[in-house]
Amino acid sequence: MTDTWDQFSRRLALVYALVALVVLVLYLAFDFQRSWSRSVSNLREQAGAALSWAERGMDAASEAMSSAATAGSRACVAGAVEPRVLSHMLNVPLDRVTIATGGRVLCEWTAPQSTLTACSTGQQAAMAISRTQDDVTATARIYPACMLAPFALSVDGVGLGLREKRERRAAGEPDALLTLTSARWPVQLDVSAPPYWLLRRWMADLPLQIGFFALVGLAIYFGPLAALRRRLSIEGQVRTALKRGEFFLTYLPTIEVNTGHWLGVEALMRWRHSRHGLLQPAAFIPWIERSPLIHDTTSWVLRQAASDLARMNELHHELYVGINLPPNQLSDERVVDAALDAFGNDQLCLCRVMFELTERETTDYASPEVQRVVARLRERGAQFALDDFGIGFSNLASLALLEIDFIKVDKSFIQELERRGTDPNIVDSIVHVAREFGVGIIAEGIETERQLDRIRRIGIRMAQGFLFFRPMEVEATLDQLRLQTQ
Repeated sequence: MTDTWDQFSRRLALVYALVALVVLVLYLAFDFQRSWSRSVSNLREQAGAALSWAERGMDAASEAMSSAATAGSRACVAGAVEPRVLSHMLNVPLDRVTIATGGRVLCEWTAPQSTLTACSTGQQAAMAISRTQDDVTATARIYPACMLAPFALSVDGVGLGLREKRERRAAGEPDALLTLTSARWPVQLDVSAPPYWLLRRWMADLPLQIGFFALVGLAIYFGPLAALRRRLSIEGQVRTALKRGEFFLTYLPTIEVNTGHWLGVEALMRWRHSRHGLLQPAAFIPWIERSPLIHDTTSWVLRQAASDLARMNELHHELYVGINLPPNQLSDERVVDAALDAFGNDQLCLCRVMFELTERETTDYASPEVQRVVARLRERGAQFALDDFGIGFSNLASLALLEIDFIKVDKSFIQELERRGTDPNIVDSIVHVAREFGVGIIAEGIETERQLDRIRRIGIRMAQGFLFFRPMEVEATLDQLRLQTQ
């Protein structure tokens, strides 16, 4: 199941990464379109202000020429244009002002060479504004495009060009991004931009956009998605299973080999998963033993085993129950409280309980914490057995440090015993050591009559295995106990 969850977790992370990538691409495309629209709208607003400014300059020139044409010869002073006429056009780039009548020039003003700008050197098109009154014509030659200089400087990388409507675009000149037409004057304003100018502007903000998106993505990954992953993880599923009652216990009897009488039962945890069906213990027990949920599951096993044992003792008063206990829990005082809460708080409330230590990892049995927990459990009558003796981390020091009551010989040695026949074998050595330490022996995995006969000859009097019974749920166990009593 752990492999299944690892695969699911990797797939979920991959799907999330792909979805995040698609969302990022869509977001960037949307942001680019939004940036484009915002930039074009901003350009249109600035171009409109520039065109309005140019229109006001041309309006000022038109009003000045109307006044000059109405004044006629009075607009000239000593052969020159009256300064008051020019004062109305201080902000208008002028090249020349002429006042004439009947084809004869009354006066003329020409901009000094020192005041001429690039606008009057042919780089910008000039525009003539003329007004006639009573045969007097006043004409101003202006460069309206020069009035756009302040606006052109305010827009980075974008050029503004003002031209008369009848003018054609020069060869090689880039197409205008925007074109605004004056409603009062025969001019149009072209807004041009260099290639990829908007892309460069947008990419300048791209790190900020990606940073923001990454922040949101991480918040989702470690927020709601993490909660979903925890719920779907093994830990989350174990919590759900405890709440829904998907766990149950089966019981494997321990038999007295000479009489066939039951001595006790070993409680084995099983999981009837809502999706995967009945799970094998190897799929989840090792993970639970290393997880923070080990105390919760052990507490549940103790409570359920205590309830079932009470029903069994109504039929068999001397029956004990074996509870598998990871050695790392021997340093946790909470296991004592959980055992007393399940079996009661009487002086010998645990006298029908055998804690079977599953040696999948090394444990320091000499530590004060372990010794204190073991002592408290023994005070209430509990016994201890080393499970799968000979293949885990069990050793002779464990027998002495914990004052073990029983050792359970692993079924692999029992199978080897059958193959070797009467030859010397490991089981003979284990039996010899157990007798030296005064420890009882339980043979595991008895499946054939020949194996049963061999352990009888060696002197083992307690056994478990499919030859006798398979693990049974509590109701089936009670049925077998009724047959035993009959």
